[in-house]
Amino acid sequence: MSEERGKPCGERPFGWYEKSVRRLIRKSFDADAQISSTLGIYDALTEIASDEQDNTFTTTHAYIGKMSGYSSATVKRRLTDLENLKVLEVRRNTSKGMRSPSTYSLLALGHDELSIAHSSNKVERAISEKCDEESEKNLKQHSSKEESTRLSLTRQAYRSSFLLSKRERKKKSSSSLNDYTEEEQEVLEYYNRHLVPLGWFQVNQYRESVRDAIAVRDLDDWRELIDLTKNDPSLWPNRRTFVRLNWSNY
Repeated sequence: MSEERGKPCGERPFGWYEKSVRRLIRKSFDADAQISSTLGIYDALTEIASDEQDNTFTTTHAYIGKMSGYSSATVKRRLTDLENLKVLEVRRNTSKGMRSPSTYSLLALGHDELSIAHSSNKVERAISEKCDEESEKNLKQHSSKEESTRLSLTRQAYRSSFLLSKRERKKKSSSSLNDYTEEEQEVLEYYNRHLVPLGWFQVNQYRESVRDAIAVRDLDDWRELIDLTKNDPSLWPNRRTFVRLNWSNY
């Protein structure tokens, strides 16, 4: 049996992150892709801070992307999200009138943000305790083994229904976009949010033709095209689908 990983030491240094920040990130966003990429980039920042032995450090988007496994475009968006959550401060540097690598400072959570981060766990514990109380009450009222077994199963189902988070409900209620990559999901979520309410066909399952269409442009180009199409119906194809949107503007 392998040994436990032990405690931080010079030979096996550990990084550290604030658990409350990770809870706040999960609480603040609905989309699975946005949560996972924000967590990944936050973890990369904490590792860089550990390497630098300082919570304030200067680095590039490309290096953060290398450490996190995400593209520079995704890194830029998630850094803004972390700034808005007040867990990161960014000083955008210039040299001779040109942009240079930014300086980042990892921040401690303020009281309000800390309360938000802890609230989700408190609610889940309260719900779990309530479920246990109700189930125990019902079990006492039915003495037979068969009835007890049935109520025990009911208790588990009752607890699961309460603890199912908003994004898990969303994930289970549709065929979802999980077979696409993180950036492909961002393109499709942007399309669904802006064009589907105008009568365009929704993309809610994996299709190879959709993936091929996404590959023609990068995320920023897709956002620009969707915004342009939204405001100019003259660009709309006869059949308003994601694939037709791509080829009619290729």
